[in-house]
Amino acid sequence: MVEATLRLLREASGSGNFDFFNLLSGDDYPLKSMTEIHHFLNNNQGRSFVEFQQQGDRWWEQAQTRFKKYYLTDFNFPGKHALERVSNFFLPNRRSLPSFTLVGRSQWMTLSRSHVDYIISQVAASPKLLRFFKYSWASDEFFFQSILFNSPHRTELINNNLRYIEWQDGKASPKTFTPVDLPALVQSDKFFARKLDELAYPELLNELDQLRETSDRLGDINGTK
Repeated sequence: MVEATLRLLREASGSGNFDFFNLLSGDDYPLKSMTEIHHFLNNNQGRSFVEFQQQGDRWWEQAQTRFKKYYLTDFNFPGKHALERVSNFFLPNRRSLPSFTLVGRSQWMTLSRSHVDYIISQVAASPKLLRFFKYSWASDEFFFQSILFNSPHRTELINNNLRYIEWQDGKASPKTFTPVDLPALVQSDKFFARKLDELAYPELLNELDQLRETSDRLGDINGTK
């Protein structure tokens, strides 16, 4: 996931003079009109919107094993899980990168151009970053945030990924929204919802489309475009 995201960022940054780069999945869907999103981002030039937790936060404390133990996620060979177990039984915990604070939570993010450029340059200049995260688990959830958190751009990070997500206790994945959730989605101040299923609940997406179209028309009337 980290490699795929880096390739996307490199390709997107070289294909146009964009101010922001927004990482979405096929399960995400916009809650606000493009008018509202563009207006918000125009007023937040140079900032990036990511979700990150630090040492002492509940998620971070539970996630420590992801980078303290050895994981062979990028490899595919018989017995790799047995090798992981043996390695983690006999070897000491992995050491973090020196003078590098790990933070993270959600992989979904909206990054400013200057921050994308910084990430790409840091990865090219510091192969040890990729080596360290290569043997961690689900590193896409703290790789990009950690690079920016340890950079001169730290004060430009907003701890908000602009996504409306509901986590259910004990579940590895967030809730898939149904038409019953429409009022909560409409009232949310987030720009995107995750997760939505177009095949299971097409009527929910249709309702959201209609609401965004109405918002766009009102924007035209009020001259906010």
